[in-house]
Formats: sequence, structure tokens, C-alpha cells
Amino acid sequence: THFPVATVMSSTWNKDLVYSVGTSMGDEVKHYGVDVLLAPATNIMRNPLCGRNFEYYSEDTYLAGSMCANEVAGAQSKGMYCYLKHLVLNDQEQRRYGISTFTTEQALRELYLTPFEMAVKDADCHGMMAAFNGIGGIWCGASKELITNVLGNEWGFHGIIVTDYASANDGYMFIDAGLQAGTDLWLNTDSEVYKMGDVSDNATLVTALRNASHDILYTVVNSSAMNGIDENVVVKKVLPLWQYW
Repeated sequence: THFPVATVMSSTWNKDLVYSVGTSMGDEVKHYGVDVLLAPATNIMRNPLCGRNFEYYSEDTYLAGSMCANEVAGAQSKGMYCYLKHLVLNDQEQRRYGISTFTTEQALRELYLTPFEMAVKDADCHGMMAAFNGIGGIWCGASKELITNVLGNEWGFHGIIVTDYASANDGYMFIDAGLQAGTDLWLNTDSEVYKMGDVSDNATLVTALRNASHDILYTVVNSSAMNGIDENVVVKKVLPLWQYW
């Protein structure tokens, strides 16, 4: 289904209608056997040249947050979990890999973070996507202040943090730094770009991996991926007939 872009949805100022868009999306992707949405996007429309403005709701913080929270709530009511993106300060499309974005903490909290905060607090959003860019010189996914302190400790977020498309860059989304900051998954299709190696003797990384695994499992078991499965189901490994042949 070709749903209206977020800007058009915000132009209705109709929270119930946007909630119904979320439920419709949830129904449709569930029909496909999918339990996750790499959406919606809720960055602020900072300037007319931002390459993703059509994906974003508004230049107004409250309107963007209100619309986003209702769309997320609608989708998650169908068992989806939404990766809200792009956390945070994704202000341009070209040359955004690793670019440093600067702002004051007051502007960051009052403007750019608020729509994400509303989606977490009002809709219990279970997923976030860390942006390509950095806050200052630190990539967003490696910012403990953002991922752990603000998102987790202040807002009470509990879910999965995934990177943006990690294979599209030169490997600056360092997996050790991201894991320690609280990022859980790398959106990566190239096994040569990100390698963990043997971390069995590194207690810090082992702990970070355990935390990431917990976040992933928590999110999945609270989604439609568990439909038809309860505590009485026994999973057995069997040899498929084609392998036997």
C-alpha cells in the first residue's frame, strides 16, 4: 500500500487517523510474515535542502512527536516493533557518513530529541536506529550519553538499538565502541567490514554483548514473532529430508 508520506499525515493534525495508518501498516507487514518496521523517521525539518524531508513529519517538535507516537502505537498494537530513525540530528542526505553535527544541549533536548522522547514515553517505542552522523566528534551509536544515559536511563527506553546501513561506510561505526555505548545490532551485509574476533578474555565486551542479546530477545518476545508460541512449545532440531537425501 502506498501510504501518504509523513509530511502529508502531519498536515491533517489528526492523531486518530495517523494511528489508523500505523495499524494498517502493522496488518499489512504481518501478512507478509514480517514483525519489524525500519520506520518511521522523525527528525526535524531543519532546512529545505534536507534530503529526507518527505520522510519527516514536521518542522514543529510537538507536532512531529505527536504524529510519530500515534503511528508507532498503531503499528505496535499489531505486534510490530518500529525502528525510529535517525537518532539524531540527521540533517542532510549527501555526505552524511560520519559527519560531525554541532548544537547546544538545550537545542538538542528541546527540539531534535523531543519527537523521539515522545515516541518512547507515549507509545513505548521498542526500536531505534542510530544515525550515520556524530554529535560533535562522536558517532551517535557510540555516544553513551545519548544511547545509555538519555535514551535508557532518562526516558526508560527498553528495546533494540540498530545502526543505520553499516556496510555503506568505511567501517567508522566501531563495534566495540557502539556495544559499550548500548547499541545492539549492526545493519551490515559485509562480514569483512565488522569483525569482533575473540572477546572471551574481554569482560567489558562480553558484558556489552550480553546486554545487547538481552535487548534483542526482550524486543522479539514482545512482538508478533511469538504468535502461536507459548511456554509449552518445545523446539526440536530435526534433519530435513533434503539433507538426509
